Amino acid sequence: SIQVASLTATGKIIGGNNNTANGAEAAVLGGCFNQANGTGSNVAGGYGNTACGNNSNVAGGDNNTASNTDTNVAGGYGNQAIGNTSNVAGGGYNTAIGPYSNVAGGMHNTTCADYSNVAGGSYNIADGPNSNVAGGSVVI
Repeated sequence: SIQVASLTATGKIIGGNNNTANGAEAAVLGGCFNQANGTGSNVAGGYGNTACGNNSNVAGGDNNTASNTDTNVAGGYGNQAIGNTSNVAGGGYNTAIGPYSNVAGGMHNTTCADYSNVAGGSYNIADGPNSNVAGGSVVI
């Protein structure tokens, strides 16, 4: 059967199960246990994803969070876009903390400063403003 958009108090849920869209102009398109709580936030699908920043987006994956204004997580699992206008493209357990910072993928990578970037690899940290880590792995 096809489920037509059901309206909540302030957002729209197109499909899926146990999804919540509480933000004004927020939407969850599908998946399970997803939440779009920020104004203009969106979760396209996946499982257990949260878009709580205003104009934040999570495209899919599992247990990803876009928690600040204009943050984005494209997919993967356990990723967090925390800094204002930060992005995580995928991978696992990556965190973009610095404003305007990006993590392209890999595992357990972190950007801590403004305009910092990690392209991939594992356990890398870009902690200086305008810093970049191309990849590789840090042995812990």
